[in-house]
Amino acid sequence: MADDVTLPGTAEVISTDEVDLGGGAAHVQMVKLVDATDGGTARVPGTVDLGLVVEPRLDIERATVVPTVSASTYTAGDAVGSWVTFTAVARANGAAIRLDSVQLVSKVRPTYPDLMDAGADATMVDVDLILFDRDVSGTSTATDNVALNVVDADLPKIVGVVAFGCAPATQFSAGNMVVNAVCRDQEIVLDSGGDDLIGVMQAKSRFTLTSTSDLTLTATVLRR
Repeated sequence: MADDVTLPGTAEVISTDEVDLGGGAAHVQMVKLVDATDGGTARVPGTVDLGLVVEPRLDIERATVVPTVSASTYTAGDAVGSWVTFTAVARANGAAIRLDSVQLVSKVRPTYPDLMDAGADATMVDVDLILFDRDVSGTSTATDNVALNVVDADLPKIVGVVAFGCAPATQFSAGNMVVNAVCRDQEIVLDSGGDDLIGVMQAKSRFTLTSTSDLTLTATVLRR
């Protein structure tokens, strides 16, 4: 079969591929994908099953939130702050992300009256960060310094739990500390209605904070 078609009344040639689509020979017009190379003729490979074969590029997104906490004592099971939103961490609504790590910065070293002597330095921030694939604030309740209430219907919407109490903490002379929890590229698919990752912290033991902005959370995700 002959490829290409010459436009009537001109000498211009349109590049085509003549194929049989089931009803006899037909010309399918070629389309040049922009590849940033003037005059380039290299074709992008692909298959019917897999589509175009392109080089994947790593897209790293960091999202930071500052939950409003209390200058008071928390009890195991309490919400530490309320709902937090890691905004637009996915490329599109319902897209997948990989959670690389979550960093927790604490301006103070929490005190743990049940776990250590008064005046002893804390070497951890004993909270879990519970992650949801959508906003569940209309059904579950997260009120700072009150027992966290997640209803049964929202349990399947939990896509991960980050345990900061088990993660290594680095302390500094100013009395502050940072905890970095590595999540080993945990795969998360967000709800089709949004591109945000929702979270809430829960205390694992009794501890005391000293201001309303003691904690900062930063999630690092790989966007697909």
